[in-house]
Formats: sequence, C-alpha cells, structure tokens
Amino acid sequence: MTLLQLANHGFIALETLSLSPGDIVVDVGGNVGLVAMEMFKAYPHLRFVVQDLPNVIKDAEKVRCNSSCV
Repeated sequence: MTLLQLANHGFIALETLSLSPGDIVVDVGGNVGLVAMEMFKAYPHLRFVVQDLPNVIKDAEKVRCNSSCV
C-alpha cells in the first residue's frame, strides 16, 4: 500500500483513489522531487508536478538529470 500525506489531513492510501491515466499529482513543497520520482516508477500512467521555491526547483533539475533524466 502506498500512503500519501495530505497537508494537515493525515494519510490516504493511493490505491483507494480513482486516478485515471494522465491525471496530475501535484507535490506542493516537494523539494527536489524525490517522492514524485519514486511515485512515477510505480504509477507511470500519471503526470507529476513538483512545486517549490525557485532555487529549490533549480537544484531539482540537477537531481533529476543525475537520476537518468526521469
């Protein structure tokens, strides 16, 4: 079971959500996107957006390319 933490609302099992191919998962305050990259491996049919401060996202681009440019 994959658990997602919802901001100030506890956790929910990802498998319990009705997500269709192409749905978008937004990770707000997602740092460099490591959680989104791991989730993408398990759920490649979804699209992911990582939102954070501009300087953090700049670092995320480096991390992503060091991880085979997911």
